Amino acid sequence: EDFEFIIIDDESKDESWKIIKRYAKKDKRIIPLRNEKNLGCVNTRNRGLRMARGEYIAVMDPDDVSLKDRFKIQVDYLDKHPKIYLVGGSAVVIDEEGRRLGILSKYDNHRKIERRLGYSNCIIHPSVMHRNTGEFFYREKFIISDDYDFILRVLSANKGISNLPDFLVKYRINKGSFTFTKKNPAYFFRKAKELYWQRINTGKDDYEKMDIDKVIPKKVDFNQLNSKMIISVEFQDNQM
Repeated sequence: EDFEFIIIDDESKDESWKIIKRYAKKDKRIIPLRNEKNLGCVNTRNRGLRMARGEYIAVMDPDDVSLKDRFKIQVDYLDKHPKIYLVGGSAVVIDEEGRRLGILSKYDNHRKIERRLGYSNCIIHPSVMHRNTGEFFYREKFIISDDYDFILRVLSANKGISNLPDFLVKYRINKGSFTFTKKNPAYFFRKAKELYWQRINTGKDDYEKMDIDKVIPKKVDFNQLNSKMIISVEFQDNQM
C-alpha cells in the first residue's frame, strides 16, 4: 500500500488521459500528470524522477507488465543490500499480443554484472528499481539507449548494480516501439559505452560535445533484431 504511482501522459492523442484520470479518482496512490506538449521519453522520465518522493523508484514502461510481488522482492533486496544502488531482474518475454515467447534469466552477481556492463547492457530497464537519491537523471541527447547511459553513469559513480533471478516483469517485443523507429540505434549504444570509458579513464566525458543532428540515419531491420532476441530467449543466455 505504501507507494505512489506516477503516471505521465506525454500529450497522447487517444483516450489515455481520460482513462488515467478515471483511475486516479478511484485510487489515491495514483498521481496523474500530463505534458502540455510532447516532451519525449527522456524528459518525461525525468519529470517523473523529480516528482518521486519514495525511498525507491521502480521504472515502468507503458507496454510492459509488472508481475505480482515485484515491489516486495526488490524492496526486500535493497533493504538487505545497502551497497547496491540499482537492481534489475529476470523477465518473461512476450510479443505484441501478449503471447509468451520465452524468458530472459538473470542472476545476482553484482561484480560480474558490473564488469559486463562496460561492454553490453545486461539490465532489463523496465525491471529496474533504484534508490531515490536525486543524483541521476536521463540525458536528453540519448534519444535511444538513454537507459544504458543512465545505468553506466550509476556504475561509473561507483554505485553497486545487480540483477535478481526472480521474474519481475513481462517484457514486450513490440515492432512499433521507440527503439526500432528512431535513427541509428547502434550509434547511441556505442556512444554510451564510449562516454562510460572516458569517465573511467579521465573522470569526465564529452557528452556536451555530442551533436546528434549529425548522426547519419540507419535503416533498422526489425525482423533481424527480433530474431536475435528470440535466439537469446531460446538459449536463455543469462544476463543478455
